[in-house]
Amino acid sequence: FAERCVLGIEADAERCRELVERSAALATALTPYIGYETAAAIAKESLRTGRSIRQIVEERGLLKGDDLQAILSPKAMTEPGIGGKQ
Repeated sequence: FAERCVLGIEADAERCRELVERSAALATALTPYIGYETAAAIAKESLRTGRSIRQIVEERGLLKGDDLQAILSPKAMTEPGIGGKQ
C-alpha cells in the first residue's frame, strides 16, 4: 500500500495556500481586531463571492500590510494566544 499509494506523494503548496486563503475560518482570527459582526460579514462575503478574506479586509481598509499578514498567518493561528499580538 505504502509503495503504490503513499510513497512519493507531495503536497501542492500553491493549492494548499489557496484553500487556506479562501477559508472562512480565517475570519475567526480577525475577531479581536474588527469585532465578531464585521468578521462574520467578511466570512459570508468571502463565501458568496469567492474572494479571499485578506482581499476583502484590504478592500475595506480595515487592516493593512504587516499587521494583516501577522493576524492571518496560518502558523500564528496554530499557536497559543491571539495572532498578530506580540
